[in-house]
Amino acid sequence: MTNEQKIRMRKKSLILIIVGVATALMIFIVLEMTQAYLTDRDAVPNVITVGSVRLEISEGNFTDHSVIAEGQKMEKAPQIINTGHNDEYVFFQIAVPKGNVTLLYESNVQDHNEGTPVGEQSVSELFKLLASATEERPTSDVSIDDNTQKIVFQYHNGDSTSDSKRAGWILLNSNDTGDDYNYYVFGYNKKLIAGNDTATNTTIPLFDEIQLKSFIEEEMTGDGAGVKVDVTAYGIQTDELGIDGLGDYLDETKLNAIWKILVGKQVNDDNGT
Repeated sequence: MTNEQKIRMRKKSLILIIVGVATALMIFIVLEMTQAYLTDRDAVPNVITVGSVRLEISEGNFTDHSVIAEGQKMEKAPQIINTGHNDEYVFFQIAVPKGNVTLLYESNVQDHNEGTPVGEQSVSELFKLLASATEERPTSDVSIDDNTQKIVFQYHNGDSTSDSKRAGWILLNSNDTGDDYNYYVFGYNKKLIAGNDTATNTTIPLFDEIQLKSFIEEEMTGDGAGVKVDVTAYGIQTDELGIDGLGDYLDETKLNAIWKILVGKQVNDDNGT
């Protein structure tokens, strides 16, 4: 066996990647049109594994194929559990559906009544992803460039720089160029330790609940009003990744470096992430 072949085999044995092809989270919108749901991805295998890295996705009390009405909030708290024998770095990719609709104000605000248009009809995300801020789990918002309320994405953020470091999620990139979904990639800033201790083998939730926005329902087109929020989990073992200076808490730069390894090994780049 040549040295080059030995190196390739060694890398293959060390980089054990798992792609959790998420529960295709079917969420039915209650509208006057026929209810349906999209089926462009097989939701049966919740996790695809490579090597000995293992993880699971938990979403609290969320039930697949749930029914949700406009303006209604529903618990859905995605988090990742390390169920394998290796320590892991983990990531979430969230696909938020969007449509060409006219958003409506959900409550009376200054100069605007509930049910009146926020602006002109435009391509907008159909769901809000919300996180409840606490002292232990503060939140951040996905930044937006305007005040049209088209994007409302709150998440439990981590802190890798201050004296009081905090485990949580760091936004790595977003992509709004797709026709049907906006994509967001988050990295967890602390490795998940193998074992049965939920304090160290499980992430905190990325967010806590979802809310279907209010919009003019007749503008929804297609065979039905069913949409889904895709949650995909990725994990890679922590050993010998070839990245210097990986400490107890990872910053955005370190997480991006690990994510690039995943992109190069397993991630489908069709959505541009």
